Amino acid sequence: MPPSILGHIHRSIWFLFASMCWLPPATSALAQNASPPGLLSEISRQPEMDRIAGLIGTWRMTPSYLDQASGEWREGEVFYAAFDPQYDGRYLRSEFVMPMPGLPAFRMSWTLSYDRYRKRYRMAVLENVVGLMDIYEGEWQGDALQLDDKRTGTSAPGANGQLIFARFVVRFESPARARITMQAWRKHSDEEGAWVDGIRIAMDKQSF
Repeated sequence: MPPSILGHIHRSIWFLFASMCWLPPATSALAQNASPPGLLSEISRQPEMDRIAGLIGTWRMTPSYLDQASGEWREGEVFYAAFDPQYDGRYLRSEFVMPMPGLPAFRMSWTLSYDRYRKRYRMAVLENVVGLMDIYEGEWQGDALQLDDKRTGTSAPGANGQLIFARFVVRFESPARARITMQAWRKHSDEEGAWVDGIRIAMDKQSF
């Protein structure tokens, strides 16, 4: 038998053995499907998710867009978005359609979570325009949760050799009002970049 196949078999046997040793003794079918003692309670403790639990509910979203030609802000079409907790509150997810002036509607989904190992928030964004799953990470900076894809490097490249990143800045103004600012960061090879507001969304909660 070729050495490569033998090595694969040895690794598979070792993985199976290690998995069996990790499992706690099972006394019933329920015990066989249970998490190891202490693990579930550790995972369930997510105080960091409590800080963004205010997003849960249905929101009336009023966007404003920066007109780059004139430098003026223009109010866009109102849309609605609901944020729902998933997997015992370990994730918050929203799926919505955001109208874009002069462009096809932006269908998006956001899934937020907290990485307790790396001590940072993470958000996965799916959309129908670029067709790229973008990953954002960040922390609270004062009263604002800031998440960007600059550190993850998962954004889509721009034209003319530009690196274009995005950042979400979330602020709670009251239990029934919040604001999300979507920013862009552009950098040419010979100059430093900067975060610039592109979309501002005023959020008014309709249901809790």
